[in-house]
Amino acid sequence: MSREKGQITIWLSFSIILLSAGLVCHVLSIPAILEAAGRDGWLSVVAAAPLFMLFLGMMYIIIRRVRGQRLTDWITREFGAIPSWIFRISASILLFMLGTHTLYETTNWTVSTYLQFTPPYVLAGGGALVAAWAAAKGIRSIAMTSSLLLPFVILLGYFVMSANMK
Repeated sequence: MSREKGQITIWLSFSIILLSAGLVCHVLSIPAILEAAGRDGWLSVVAAAPLFMLFLGMMYIIIRRVRGQRLTDWITREFGAIPSWIFRISASILLFMLGTHTLYETTNWTVSTYLQFTPPYVLAGGGALVAAWAAAKGIRSIAMTSSLLLPFVILLGYFVMSANMK
């Protein structure tokens, strides 16, 4: 991708993907899986693998058919305006719910680990303001921030791993 019109490079997009995948896997998913399944949590990966492969196959087919167009434009052309708007509204609701859940879990984790005397609404409000500001600045701002944060997150991850080894 070029740097024109707010587009980002491949490294910046990988930074966003790595940070979001790390957050979802290590902060949100693993504690929930371990709490629900305990030591049998590894079975959830085995159970999810066929569904994930099906999802990847569907993504491959869609990407081949879209051929560089905006997804919403392709849906409008292939299926009409109503399915396109249903997709847009569904995607917006899903992204809002994911963002809200992530902010909630991150706030709870922060309060329970190292900011016990800080009111949760202060942390959630601050996090929401930072996220809104970054979103208003555009994808390039989010990508640059993630590329700066990624090395520190990796180093802190190794630090936590070594501190937890017995």
